[in-house]
Amino acid sequence: MDTQIDTKYDRKIDSFVVRMPGFISLNALKTWKKEFLATLSQINDHDKKGVLIDTNNHQFESVECLKYLRELFSEPQIKRSISRFAFVSPGRYRKPEIIDYSEGYFLSFEEAYRWLS
Repeated sequence: MDTQIDTKYDRKIDSFVVRMPGFISLNALKTWKKEFLATLSQINDHDKKGVLIDTNNHQFESVECLKYLRELFSEPQIKRSISRFAFVSPGRYRKPEIIDYSEGYFLSFEEAYRWLS
């Protein structure tokens, strides 16, 4: 049985906070994608939000999961509804850096949260 991906809206940072379970399967990502896109479809396109995705200490079922997650961010609904992305990931996979106002990579949840606030 897959563990659910937890997504909550945080008004303080005007962003969705996505917490991944310890083990992430492709099936769980597909289920989460459907739910997340349905949530975003209810947002006014002129009221863009941020998203903080914490994948720091998690294990993906396969490299396909990572590809699937990356492809998700090119979805038209994501582009219409989300203006800022903060990713928390291990430094061995991605060095922390702020690309620009809309995209940042961090080693800790707290750093990503501060950047979005």
